[in-house]
Amino acid sequence: MQDQPEQKQPPPRWRMSIGEGVILLLNILTAGVSASLGLFAILWGSFREPTQPTGIVVYLLGGSLLLVALGAGLTGLLLLLRQSRLAAWFQWLAALGGALFLGTYLFLSRSSGSLQADLALLAMMLFIIVLFVFSGWFLRRVGDEK
Repeated sequence: MQDQPEQKQPPPRWRMSIGEGVILLLNILTAGVSASLGLFAILWGSFREPTQPTGIVVYLLGGSLLLVALGAGLTGLLLLLRQSRLAAWFQWLAALGGALFLGTYLFLSRSSGSLQADLALLAMMLFIIVLFVFSGWFLRRVGDEK
C-alpha cells in the first residue's frame, strides 16, 4: 500500500467576495424600501373600500412589494450565514416579486397614469428584475465553487 498524504478539507470561508458584499448591501436596502412601501400601500388600502378596483390594486401592489422584501431579506440573511447557493433561490423569489409588481401595475392600473410615468416605471422595474436574476445567477456560481 502506498502512503497517500491525507487530504485536508479547505478551511471555511470567513470573508465574502466583493460581489457578495455588494449583493448583500443592495438586498438589505431593497428589503427595507420595498417592505416600507408595501406596508404603506396595504395600510393606505385599508382606508379605502377593499371591494373597489382601486382597493384591490393597492393590495396586490403592496403584496408584491412584500414578496420582494421577503426575497431580498432572506437573501441578505442567507448571505450573512454563508449559504450562497440557497440565497440564489431567494434572490430569484425577489425577482418574481418584482415581475408580479410590474405586471400588476401595468395590467390593473393602466389607465390611471401618464405614458411617461409608465415607461419610466417599466424601465426601472425591468432593470431591477434583471439585476435580481443576474445576482441570483452569480450567487449560484459562487455557491458551486465552494
